[in-house]
Amino acid sequence: MNSAEAISRLEIRDALQRYCRGLDRRDRPVAVSAFHEDSHVVHGHFAGTGPDWVDWLFAEPPTDRVGIGGADPALDVVESQQHHLTNHWIDLDGDVAYSEAYFLEYTLTRRGADRYLTSVGGRYAERYERRAVGWRIAERFAVRDWDTVTLVEARFPGWERSPQGARDRSDPTYRAGLHRAGPVRS
Repeated sequence: MNSAEAISRLEIRDALQRYCRGLDRRDRPVAVSAFHEDSHVVHGHFAGTGPDWVDWLFAEPPTDRVGIGGADPALDVVESQQHHLTNHWIDLDGDVAYSEAYFLEYTLTRRGADRYLTSVGGRYAERYERRAVGWRIAERFAVRDWDTVTLVEARFPGWERSPQGARDRSDPTYRAGLHRAGPVRS
């Protein structure tokens, strides 16, 4: 692998990591910066552009709620969410790259006094293109391999003494200076 290929692989991984961080912190500019404006995304019953997908997730009232069983998802409040990327295969072909990235998504949701942890394992099957703005997602198919919803009956003792994450710019990472990275690096 030459240095240009290594840089391309890093830029592709960076785009996917921006997407995940943007979703977890509900930071639209960061999440959208992973996609080309004319990208095509198929994610569950959604089909549209990457920016439209992010807007759909961030809509008010929020639509990224779980909906436990047959219940109305509007009753759910998402307390926290994390996306973890694991195996990431990239096949470079000039200014186009094909990628399969495994993901684990964990969402802690509150409904009334009950709390639920949703776990999803899946893969992002993607085509990236390098254009004037750099490497970004041009096409994505989100593949769900498994999922589960579990009632959370207890919390770790002393959890309240740790800094608590937030799904907005009040999250401690913004105070730690990570916001200075900005949504797009060129």
